Amino acid sequence: KDWDKIVYTLNTFNVGMTCFLLGRFPHAFFYWHCPKAVLLTGLRWYLFKGERKHYLLYDFCYWANGLSLFYIFVMPSSGAWFQVFFLTANGPLAWS
Repeated sequence: KDWDKIVYTLNTFNVGMTCFLLGRFPHAFFYWHCPKAVLLTGLRWYLFKGERKHYLLYDFCYWANGLSLFYIFVMPSSGAWFQVFFLTANGPLAWS
């Protein structure tokens, strides 16, 4: 029962902090997003692997997070990759 309270508190802090950082420091938001995406995806893979559900990581939203990391670290000045990432994030993911 206490674990639920801890997870709820951390998730509430995460949503609040994400909104604050995106609004206050949009140019530095990737400092918050990238470590969190890598950590949470790795944790999800570890937990899913133990339950034999790791194939769920082929879902489109995980690929979109990987695409965001690829764009940020490999092709940050590419206009074409920005369009691909923008359409991925604001197209199918926005409607799901």
